Amino acid sequence: MRIHTRLFVTAMLLFCLTLLLCACEIGQLGEMIDGVKDRVSDLITTTAPPPTTTAPVTEAPPTPGMLYQKNADGRGYTVKGYAGKVKDLVIAEEQNGLPVVAIMQAAFKGKYSLTSIRIPDSVMSVGKGAFGGCDSLIQADGGAQYVDRWVVGAGEFAGSITLREDTAGIADAAFAGMDNLASLTLNASLRAIGTDAFFGCTALTEIVVPEENTAYTVQGDALYSKDMSRLVLYFGTGESFTVPATVTEIAPSAFYGRTALRTVSFEMGSALTVLGDYAFKGCTSLTGFVLPKGVAKIGTGAFCGCRSLTTFLLTKGSACTAIGAEAFRGCAALVEFSIPEKITEIGQNAFFECDGLLRVNFTLTDGWRAGDQDVHPSLLSTPANAASALRTTYHVKTWVRNAQ
Repeated sequence: MRIHTRLFVTAMLLFCLTLLLCACEIGQLGEMIDGVKDRVSDLITTTAPPPTTTAPVTEAPPTPGMLYQKNADGRGYTVKGYAGKVKDLVIAEEQNGLPVVAIMQAAFKGKYSLTSIRIPDSVMSVGKGAFGGCDSLIQADGGAQYVDRWVVGAGEFAGSITLREDTAGIADAAFAGMDNLASLTLNASLRAIGTDAFFGCTALTEIVVPEENTAYTVQGDALYSKDMSRLVLYFGTGESFTVPATVTEIAPSAFYGRTALRTVSFEMGSALTVLGDYAFKGCTSLTGFVLPKGVAKIGTGAFCGCRSLTTFLLTKGSACTAIGAEAFRGCAALVEFSIPEKITEIGQNAFFECDGLLRVNFTLTDGWRAGDQDVHPSLLSTPANAASALRTTYHVKTWVRNAQ
């Protein structure tokens, strides 16, 4: 019995000793693992590269060799060309402390080697054909053709165009002649639309402008400046239209080719002062027109081809002093016209091809010259003779009257 007891106690002591040794080994193993972890951590800390920082992007400086011309109003400069050989251009935002506000017509035409150009935010006008032939500059997107952030044209079969979100402006005549363009969606940041941008776009019947756009808005069937002072384009298909009283300018070609339009009226108290060139050209159904008294000049070709126009009246006290060249050319149904004393200039061919014009009433018949020839007062004292003189005899001349 004693032997068994001793054997049991000995076995238990050996078992406990084994457990103690194992515990020691496990502890050492844990210490070893913790040590490895610390060394790895130190290795990562000391060998990992420091965090990288992005260097600030700097604007490229304006390209030397750019040709600038000071504008007549003295308020800014226009880019008129480039005389260097660099392929990637940057237009200056300022010249001599004044902003660069425009790019001249055909300014870069034929510069085939150009691959990029940066147009600053100060530019508010890009002339017709400014980048003619610069195929490497043109990028197509959404049916439109771009140079930098300016639309300069459209694809041949673009029936619907959505402008890119970063579009800054539409160049002069950018969409001219696009008779298949039916709809256009502008972007929020668009700030400039050039002269005759939509000339001949007679199929255009829808324009969408985001509310966030601060430069333009659509009301009814017309595109206006945001403050409703400039009527940019009428794109309706109706027979009548009323111009809001707030409008001070009807842009060039604003109603061009709207053949369904029969009557145009103006809200009471119209503020209109500018009637743009070719504003109503080709409105073949327009039957009559009363010019608001604040308009100083009837623009070049303003009613050219309005073959149904039978009456045109200047309101009492009219400020109109000039009739532009070809203003009424082809208005075959126009029968009678009055030239009040304030009018001192009639452009060449203003009444050419007005075959139905039988009477022109000059308030003042003396002091008129057609080109370099005096027009005798007796010729203008008879309405029929005056009409004939304007239509045929001296039609290719600009008429000017000495107001003194």
